[in-house]
Amino acid sequence: MYRFVPFAALAAALFTVPAAAQQHPGDDAPRVLRQLQNPRNAEALGTLAEALARTLMNIKVGPLADAMRSVDPDSELANVPEDATLGDLAHVDARDAARLGDDAHAVGNMVAGVSRQLEVMLPTLTAMARDMSAQWERDWDQARRQSRNRR
Repeated sequence: MYRFVPFAALAAALFTVPAAAQQHPGDDAPRVLRQLQNPRNAEALGTLAEALARTLMNIKVGPLADAMRSVDPDSELANVPEDATLGDLAHVDARDAARLGDDAHAVGNMVAGVSRQLEVMLPTLTAMARDMSAQWERDWDQARRQSRNRR
């Protein structure tokens, strides 16, 4: 059920690093990458994911079932007990929240590894981005000049 979480979180982190670096240009990009490498952040991510999963799975759905029964007495919710939780409806195992926390912790560790690699590559990537920007600017200027000469 939660197998997609590590991949989704890693993808989100990979998109977040460039966005964070853009918000903090210059010397802040290495700081952002180092922050992602902090083991306390990986631990906090795991703890947060587990707590959120436990909280969501303990939400009582009885009042919602009552409302749905009043709209459609023949709905599948007719047999939902008054004290049922979201976890009961989803048939969630009591260990699922802990597994999700473990997976999120692993994702935090994967993000730390990726950010270490990005930090090493950052000077080269920055130089490449500047070179590409300069090349595009030259190409754009040349295209504008050619366009003006054709008139």
